[in-house]
Amino acid sequence: MIYDIGIDLGTTYSCLSIINATGAPIVVKNNMEHDTTPSVISYDNGEFCVGETAKDQAPFAEAVVEAVKRNMSEADTWRVTIGGVEYGPIELSARIIRKLVDDFIEKYPDAELKSATITCPAYFGPKEREATRQAGIIAGFEEVNIIEEPTAAAISYGLKNSGVKNILVYDLGGGTFDVTIMKVDGNRFKVISTDGDCNLGGKDWDAALIGIIKEKVCENGGITMEGLEADEEAITSITTEAEGKKISLSSLKEVKGGVRFGTSTIKYSVTREEFEAETAGELQATIMKVNSALDSAKLTMDDIDDLVLVGGSSRMPQVKAGIIAAFPSCEPKIHIHDPDLAIATGAAIYQNTRDVVMDTDGEAAGAVPDGRIAKFAPSVGSIEIEKVLSHTMGVLVWDEGKNKDVISNIIFRNCTLPIVDTGDYCVHSDGQTGLTIRIYQSEFEDPETGKEVAPEECEEIGHFTVDIPSDSRAGEPVKVSIEATEKADIICTCTFRDITKSHTLSAKGMLSDEQIRNARRSILG
Repeated sequence: MIYDIGIDLGTTYSCLSIINATGAPIVVKNNMEHDTTPSVISYDNGEFCVGETAKDQAPFAEAVVEAVKRNMSEADTWRVTIGGVEYGPIELSARIIRKLVDDFIEKYPDAELKSATITCPAYFGPKEREATRQAGIIAGFEEVNIIEEPTAAAISYGLKNSGVKNILVYDLGGGTFDVTIMKVDGNRFKVISTDGDCNLGGKDWDAALIGIIKEKVCENGGITMEGLEADEEAITSITTEAEGKKISLSSLKEVKGGVRFGTSTIKYSVTREEFEAETAGELQATIMKVNSALDSAKLTMDDIDDLVLVGGSSRMPQVKAGIIAAFPSCEPKIHIHDPDLAIATGAAIYQNTRDVVMDTDGEAAGAVPDGRIAKFAPSVGSIEIEKVLSHTMGVLVWDEGKNKDVISNIIFRNCTLPIVDTGDYCVHSDGQTGLTIRIYQSEFEDPETGKEVAPEECEEIGHFTVDIPSDSRAGEPVKVSIEATEKADIICTCTFRDITKSHTLSAKGMLSDEQIRNARRSILG
């Protein structure tokens, strides 16, 4: 049986959803009968463990890896040695995905594993998306589709709430934050603008609470911070308890606990007021991103019909209160929509509707392929998504007037995909035999103020070389175009005279086909 699988690959928790035999999206519980699985990997006695057991064993394991998703942007450099072998974020993410799949197969032994849709933050660039796709391939899928987390959440929410609406999705997960504004019209989802931070999420609230507890324990126990941090057992206890205390503070005004230090137990208490004061900066950072997304969309909060909160961390009372404080008129528009599960169910719905064949009247047509369960909401037909570019893209050039290198931006973030544009440049020196095209991404958005920017404010994401004849002359025209496809693939093309060379960007350090096969064998056996 072929099932439509959607996976929310999260920083702290992950989730798998399918379309069941009745055509409804459901979350498949893991082997502990929980909806979500901790994105934690432990290693001990030559064995990998993923999920709840790995989280429980973390204090005693030989090696533990958490928040792997935050390292997707460093797939070319970030490595961790486990059992004498180096692993990157792709291979480790694949183990998390495989854990979800194994638990799914236990419940659905008739499942035939073929393709899946895996979500990623809207702010992920080409290399992070490719890293996520390769993780899915290593985990056992033949084909992996990538969809942005806020878009998946909007699909889950939008198909249940009819009408033409402007929706703002505020997605505060365990390790990343996204805000996306889109226009929803039935099964059509048009992204207008997106913003976010790949290093801001519930983990930062956890860290703040850990800091508060440490200070309280030191104060109440009359010990120094150095002394406390030297006690491994005490620090492990504080770190392990922090997430649970944070969750409790969403319903309680005060939490209490005790930390074993030496031969005594030091008691502490933390109020919600203290916790919210300590994390006010993190919350304000999300509000600033909301404002940025509104500005990019040339909208105000008054233009937003529904403000949808997703991601487990959006449950914290300070989130809703902070949004209302910043935008008082939005209170009746706020909807907390299945924070832990909406992204996974939206991904399953999207995977399910990708291959619906439409007839000339726009209705779903054609027989259901053999072995496939009933399609979700057949009257909806295929889902149409218009995306925007997540980052501005440009190339490194020499500015003769300024006597220095600059980044000349060609296509700009939050432009609707597909998009292509061209920059006009020239050969630098007589007799030059090659042109090195270095592509950079950045967050500049205004084509006027962001046309030329400093290289240190951007990130290089790829380069290629074009061989040119030795009779080239300084000042001869060179054209460089950058294209972003509907799938957000980036293609850079350089033209000199009758010579044209194109280069499709992929993440630096992405795994080769052979590396993928080897990693897949390691996981699948």
